[in-house]
Amino acid sequence: MNRNDLTESLVDFSKNLLVTIFAIFAFTSGPLLGTNNECVKVIYVFSLLSAILSLNYGFQGALVKINYFLNSDTETAKDIILLPPGMLTRIRDHIKKQYWFSLISLILLTLAIGAHFLADNHLSVVIKQ
Repeated sequence: MNRNDLTESLVDFSKNLLVTIFAIFAFTSGPLLGTNNECVKVIYVFSLLSAILSLNYGFQGALVKINYFLNSDTETAKDIILLPPGMLTRIRDHIKKQYWFSLISLILLTLAIGAHFLADNHLSVVIKQ
């Protein structure tokens, strides 16, 4: 596997991780924001903040590659501009941070869902018999 294939794999992983995280938030945000428990809302906010940090690091990882290509001399390149090893390390470090913040976000989201199920949530509609 050459460096460009590895770079593409890292960027694809980053992209898929972001899509997965925000899809999970889309499905869970309704019940969690409608809860009566303030603790659930606070955990949910910290989970969102962690997801935003994850997004930031994923974006920074992609920008390393984009900035390198924008600043390189594309006129002299034949087909593909190879990234130097230092660039690959920077991309890997950003995506590693993205992974950890995504994991923290999902753990906090799981805690928020668990606390939501254990909380005393009053229904807004009551069916009388």
